[in-house]
Amino acid sequence: MLKIATERQGRILEIVREEGFASIEHLARQFDVTQQTVRRVVNQLCDQGLLRRIHGGVGLPVQNQNLAYGSRQGLNADAKRDLDDLAKKALAQKGYMIEVAGFADKTGNAAVNQALSERRAQSVINYLQQVGDIPIHRILAPAGMSTSHEAADNKTAEGRKMNRRVEVKVLVNEGLVAGSGPSNGAPAAKPATEPSR
Repeated sequence: MLKIATERQGRILEIVREEGFASIEHLARQFDVTQQTVRRVVNQLCDQGLLRRIHGGVGLPVQNQNLAYGSRQGLNADAKRDLDDLAKKALAQKGYMIEVAGFADKTGNAAVNQALSERRAQSVINYLQQVGDIPIHRILAPAGMSTSHEAADNKTAEGRKMNRRVEVKVLVNEGLVAGSGPSNGAPAAKPATEPSR
């Protein structure tokens, strides 16, 4: 019993660190246990100062949420740098659209994984809008792809980590770039993760 609780504690910590908040109901569905079981594990983590209870769920302790600016800018620096580069290249294009798709690993049930993948995609869209100055009308509706299109095997921790991802594509309408549309009147779109200048 203790080993299961320890594994569950680790996974709960991982979920909350990724998402910032998790409801007790969501965690109970994720682990296919009662809400009371989840509350017991969450209370243990809160007693250790690793998490804090928030009405209806659990979040990160306050000291982890209010990091100094210098500390925050180091978090996900590679991903932010990639998104900054993508935004710059997209803004230099005519007729571009950005497609964002979030994915999840196969831990948990389908509804939870769907919600996680949608939140991942939405967080990238928020960053592109707020930091990259990408207008909302240039971003297609975010796609939560759940566990489809695995990048790696879900049997290992490393594989599951690779499957928890967001893919971003810049689609460029060649008709607008060339100054004229195709002869049949339908717009042609060319997917390009690295748009040409």
